[in-house]
Amino acid sequence: MKVVGSTSLRPWSKPSPPTIEMSGTERKLENRTETKTAQVARQHRGGVPKELMELSREQARIRQKIREALKSGPLTVPELHAATGLPTDEILWYLMAWKKYGRILEGEQCEDYYKYALAEEERK
Repeated sequence: MKVVGSTSLRPWSKPSPPTIEMSGTERKLENRTETKTAQVARQHRGGVPKELMELSREQARIRQKIREALKSGPLTVPELHAATGLPTDEILWYLMAWKKYGRILEGEQCEDYYKYALAEEERK
C-alpha cells in the first residue's frame, strides 16, 4: 500500500487528502471484507424486509407493463393509462425518470400530451 498526496499548496486552497494506491491483491482483500461486512449486517437485521421486497417486485411489474405497452409504438400518458390500467400520475412519474436517464424519447405533441417512445436500447 502506498500513500500519495499533493505537495503543492496554494494559499487559498486546502491541501488535498492523501490517496491510497493498492495492489490488486490488497483491493481483492478489501472487497472481500466489505462483502462480509454487508453479509453480517444483513444477518443482524434479519435480511431484507418483506415490505421492501414486495415494493421492489411491484415496481418491476409496473415498469414491465409500461415497457410492454410502449413496444407497440409511441404513446401518450392517457393512451398508456388505457393500455396498462395504471394511474396517470404513476405512469408520468416513471416516464420522467426514464427520460432523465435516456431510456425513453419524447416525441411530437398530440393534443395536450407528448408521445413517448422507448429508446433503441430499451426495445431489445
